Amino acid sequence: APVSRARSRAGVEFPATAANRRSALRRARIAPPPRASTEKDEVKDSVERAADLLDKIINETVQGIFIEEAVEEVSDAQAASADGGDAPNGGTKMTERPGVNKEVVLKNVVLKYLPELDGSFLAAVGAYVQVAESSGDFALLSLLAAIREEVLAAVSGEMRPDVQVVQLVSRLKSPEDRLEVLRAAHRGGGKAAGYDVPNAPIESVENAAARVVDELEMNENV
Repeated sequence: APVSRARSRAGVEFPATAANRRSALRRARIAPPPRASTEKDEVKDSVERAADLLDKIINETVQGIFIEEAVEEVSDAQAASADGGDAPNGGTKMTERPGVNKEVVLKNVVLKYLPELDGSFLAAVGAYVQVAESSGDFALLSLLAAIREEVLAAVSGEMRPDVQVVQLVSRLKSPEDRLEVLRAAHRGGGKAAGYDVPNAPIESVENAAARVVDELEMNENV
């Protein structure tokens, strides 16, 4: 049976309950190899915490966008009432207002929970993405992609500039964009490929990339 869904006035659609999303997450996960009971319990607890946290971020983001839009509508209505009759031909003068900045709302929610975010959270986002793709839920898919980008940007902001550049380059698909970012970093930082690039000499970026590769090679699972 199709999953019951809720829709915000911002047009973001998502599974209506935390239980539904956790169930989707469990279905999306690839079954791990057999583990000791204690390790299984730890993995389960980690996944459940990540799923609950993702639920909070999704719900608070949608609620925040809804409230911002409601405030804008009320403000527009009050402005129209106050300005009534001032426009030519007895019309109503409307004040132009910028739309709700959904990225700012999402960023604030992500920063609120930043200390709780870890690798399990990003794995949960990845699993939700698989479910959204398979079900054709593009509204949820768009929100999840935005959450992932905000989390990566927030985490990267705590890192050294050379590591930030490595993280940014690793997320870019276009070789031209990667080269543009590296050149901007080496020149002293600035805007490149639509991102704010920190100052990081190419030698430092190269060393940081080598350290990341070394750390990955030391991990049993990447």
